[in-house]
Amino acid sequence: MAREGSGVVELIALTVPVRGLADEAGGDGDGTVGEPDFVLRHSETALVRGLDHGEEVLLVGVDGEYHTAVVVDLDFEREDTLYGLRLGSRIPPEQVRDRMLHVPPAVDEDAAPGPEDEQSVVDLLGELRRRWQDRDG
Repeated sequence: MAREGSGVVELIALTVPVRGLADEAGGDGDGTVGEPDFVLRHSETALVRGLDHGEEVLLVGVDGEYHTAVVVDLDFEREDTLYGLRLGSRIPPEQVRDRMLHVPPAVDEDAAPGPEDEQSVVDLLGELRRRWQDRDG
């Protein structure tokens, strides 16, 4: 979900590939529901504002892959804010703009399922991947 009232999803550029991020960043990766996959420091981002618990963000790695993530934990240090992020689904680059602007896909009720449903399918695949990870934890 976008920040309340803003309608905008933040895009965060990472200095590592998103795949395997939990392992590289030292996240527990144990599949516990609600637990973060990795921790990101606010000072390591170009964000001009803080993120909220439950806020959805987009991540782009140095490999150019985009993924959704959700802030599932917040921690505060004297000089920094730490965001515990839970990785979501990988999304195609052509969906990034619409997701950043929180634009729902156009749907024609009479049309057969097609590309306009791609965003929903990507989200479902991400949820399925998460459930398999949680199960195999």
